[in-house]
Amino acid sequence: MSMIDRSARRVRISCRLAYAGVTQDLEGEGHTIDVSFRGCRAHCQSPPPVGTKLHVSVYLPGMERAVSVELAIVRWVRHTIIGLQFCSVPLPHRERLQDWIMRAPY
Repeated sequence: MSMIDRSARRVRISCRLAYAGVTQDLEGEGHTIDVSFRGCRAHCQSPPPVGTKLHVSVYLPGMERAVSVELAIVRWVRHTIIGLQFCSVPLPHRERLQDWIMRAPY
């Protein structure tokens, strides 16, 4: 990943994350470590393998509904920590995520 890819503001926050496989029959939960509008790091008891395509719901504090990510890809796994890239986020959810990140006091 280039430095340009890392230019997005990252907010350290532990919040619930749920996922389901797009092309595989798998489901799981975890807790975020940090979140940006381009992705997140999360702790998962049973992390999905690198390259897995997921639907993800992120339950950010202070939001009534989860932020829905239609397509996230597992880019790396280290023990029980995964790196997710958010590839497709519906516009209303992307706007809510960006607004939350910009307002976050964390």
